[in-house]
Amino acid sequence: MFEQQRSKAQQALPTLAKTARDLYDELSRLDAEAFSFEDDALSALKKSASSARQAATNAQNWVSQARAQIQSLAPEAKNLSPFHTRTQDGWMAGHIASQEADALLEQARIYLRRYRTQQLDAAILAELAKPLNLREADPQALQEAALQAQTAGVDAVRTAMMRLQKAHREANRHWTIVAQQASANELLTLLGQPGYDKDALTAYRNAIKGRESESFSQPFLARIHQLENN
Repeated sequence: MFEQQRSKAQQALPTLAKTARDLYDELSRLDAEAFSFEDDALSALKKSASSARQAATNAQNWVSQARAQIQSLAPEAKNLSPFHTRTQDGWMAGHIASQEADALLEQARIYLRRYRTQQLDAAILAELAKPLNLREADPQALQEAALQAQTAGVDAVRTAMMRLQKAHREANRHWTIVAQQASANELLTLLGQPGYDKDALTAYRNAIKGRESESFSQPFLARIHQLENN
């Protein structure tokens, strides 16, 4: 019985190998197509981040110039100056900087998807490439590509976190920026960086403190629930 089963399995191997090659070719095609779309998205997001950063710099200059105009004036003259109102507009640079952070975090999400995809592909091919004679498959190269995506994602998040620290100060510690900081911490956790899950949970709670019943808080409550139960 065993010999019969072994013989049947050996006879089926060529067919299985051809099917595996066809599936591998299709997987490679789909991955290449997806990565091409992702590259276009990354390019657009990098331009968006650059534009937001320039806009934030312009907003800062707007305030700095106004402050310079009234610096030497007497207190009453300062209050009457048309430049006085402009000196109160520092919050604009903060919110614009948070938009740069948004673009950076979206880049990180793309790198996260790429990291997971290539890691999974590498694991599957490491098991199946040799038995199914997939000579063109290179699990090691896929694993290296996954690590490159992981590094790029982590770098994007860390840059976003630096922007958010400044934005938080300039935008009068607005709660939406705290929520962005929570998302950044959660992304670092998903990208395999230990110790950030508690920071994410704390930041999500702080962001919606006193706003728990508002409809806009529901997505954040869902994130809190998921982090608490992981």
